[in-house]
Amino acid sequence: MNDVAASTVEMLLQYVYGCLKPELTLAEAEALFEASDMYALTSLHQQCTRLLKALISFDNVFDLAELAQLHDCPTLLQVRVPDVLILLLNTPYAWLQFHVELCQLLKHS
Repeated sequence: MNDVAASTVEMLLQYVYGCLKPELTLAEAEALFEASDMYALTSLHQQCTRLLKALISFDNVFDLAELAQLHDCPTLLQVRVPDVLILLLNTPYAWLQFHVELCQLLKHS
């Protein structure tokens, strides 16, 4: 488990023993998402996927898209189009930033 942070291992153990705190930060959910994929903890992976979907914002949508691609998890980004449009409409200069980041993401695919 050298490739997983100690705090993430602690959360994995808390999950296994049924005492993982219900409210996780985005960073904690991302770390658990990766670790649960690495160690094939399917139920935890599904829970992290649902949590990350609930936490999608304009500021993190491209990071989560990359995370989903790295871990072959298309369900992570299965969000409703109106939800994405609301994110874009409620963020200043969102359309311009969206275009720039989408071009960068597509260039690296």
